[in-house]
Amino acid sequence: MLRILAALESLPSGGTIIAQMDRRPIFLFSELDERGCAYRCEPSLEGGFLLTITKR
Repeated sequence: MLRILAALESLPSGGTIIAQMDRRPIFLFSELDERGCAYRCEPSLEGGFLLTITKR
């Protein structure tokens, strides 16, 4: 979670981060909302969840 938030700092507007997560990162969602990011978290075929974050 901390690595994702750190990566968001240098991500340009419109940039995207895709992360494979072992569980749904519910505590990250409020941070993403506060930072004005759009995100989608869906079950992954490999197990876990695929989190896609787009910086607005």
